[in-house]
Amino acid sequence: MYNTNDKVILVGNGINRTYGVSSWDGLIARIQTKELTEDEKEVLKNVPYPLQPVILTEDNIDKKMKDIAEELSSFKPSEEEIKLIQNLLTLPVETILTTDYTYEIEKSILPEFECKVGRSSKFRKKTYKLAGKYEMNRLHTYFQVADDKPTIWHIHGEAAKPDTMVLGHYYYGKNLAKIQQYVSNLISRYKSAVSKGQTFNYQSWVDYFLLCDVYIVGLGMDMSEMDLWWLVNCKKRHFMIKLIYVVYLVSNLYK
Repeated sequence: MYNTNDKVILVGNGINRTYGVSSWDGLIARIQTKELTEDEKEVLKNVPYPLQPVILTEDNIDKKMKDIAEELSSFKPSEEEIKLIQNLLTLPVETILTTDYTYEIEKSILPEFECKVGRSSKFRKKTYKLAGKYEMNRLHTYFQVADDKPTIWHIHGEAAKPDTMVLGHYYYGKNLAKIQQYVSNLISRYKSAVSKGQTFNYQSWVDYFLLCDVYIVGLGMDMSEMDLWWLVNCKKRHFMIKLIYVVYLVSNLYK
């Protein structure tokens, strides 16, 4: 097995938080419908993050995320955040993965970028289409805003497609099941490319995560990120790639 040595950046919400945008707790507060007593609030602090929105929305996460989808889609990053992201875009990578639902990376490349809920976008691309397999198609969807800039993969879904946003245990579980179903085919394609001495053809963000050196910026990799931790173990077991490089975002990064 070999490491392709390609490099990708995985961007989390830490960049947004650096510039005052809502945290995970803030997002949950915006979709909360259930009022808690003080005792219940104390108990909730010990509940895993993916289960908290299930409780606080009374198991109506999908509906609540649709309610705020337009707001998330129209989010505009500050000038300071744009400057930081533009610096990230100068790094020698061809691909950026992000757990964010919002489009601050795309808008940093193209200020007039727009992606409306329920609408198609000329910037949204697919490596190929799987007839009748909408769930699996999501793994193959990315944004190409400019030919000379990295492709952008929203690995936990995107705001303009509310039903793709991964939030809550049920959706994390579905996402992981989808990934597990996909990986067996990826391993076969990878082994075939190695045995034939051919260049491996990336088909989804999972390929990039497993086969490339991943530099993580602004994502704490909380243990609740069950899909990503499963992939870390999969990376070690099947691809003999030893390191994931973790970069902690600090306020003066690239200043």
